[in-house]
This record gives sequence, structure tokens and C-alpha cells, in this order.
Amino acid sequence: MIKKILFGLLAIGLVAGIYGYFQYNKEHRDIAAEEASISIGAVDLFEQYSNDEVSANAKYLDKVIVVSGTIMEVAAEEGSEMLVLQANDDLFGVNVYFDQPQVIEGVSIGDEVMVKGHCTGGDGMGVVIAHSALVINK
Repeated sequence: MIKKILFGLLAIGLVAGIYGYFQYNKEHRDIAAEEASISIGAVDLFEQYSNDEVSANAKYLDKVIVVSGTIMEVAAEEGSEMLVLQANDDLFGVNVYFDQPQVIEGVSIGDEVMVKGHCTGGDGMGVVIAHSALVINK
């Protein structure tokens, strides 16, 4: 009886390990190559999430969107770059994260930009756009 239980647990562990391996190594989405389903201003996007996060998630969550706005913060850390696009809030905005280093070279606070990325929803400190690509630096 114990052998059957141990064998069953070993089989479940093996299947879970194989599944995890394939999930970890699967190809990631190429957001820059995908067609954006929505184009919106950072102020409007932030306002919609501030007013009704559930409704905003229904429209934007897990979609590739183009967001335009004014840069209010530029941050570059080890292997990660981020822009914060201005909203109708002095502290928070639309947080745009880039996977590729040196994507945001040449941009500065006050610049008008368009970015395309994957909307991952609100995080309490703004709206998050991940795996982004800089479309236009005006």
C-alpha cells in the first residue's frame, strides 16, 4: 500500500516537474511585433483605473495597448528601465517597463512619447504597462 502511494506521489511530482520545465522555457510573447488593440492617452487610462478598476480591467487587462503621454519620471536600474507617464495625480501615473536595456536613451522628463506594451492592470501606485517598446519620441 505504501509503495503505491509513493509511486503515485513520484508520478505526480514527475508530471509537475515536466510541466514546469516546459512553461519556464516556452517562447515569450513579442509585444513589439503584436498589433495594438487600443490606443489611449496616459491621463485617460489612469483616470479610468482610478474611477473603476474592475471596468478598466475588463477593457485593458492582458491586452497590447498604445499609450501616449508626457514623461514625469525616468528610472534605469540594473537590467530594468521604466518611464512614468503623467496623469492627473501628482504622485502616481502610468508606469511603463521595458525589457531591453538602453531603450529609453535620449528621452527625458517633459518629452511626449508613445509606447506599446502589455497592460497588467493597476498596482496601487498607477497603471502598469509591461514588456514595452518605445513607438514615438516626439
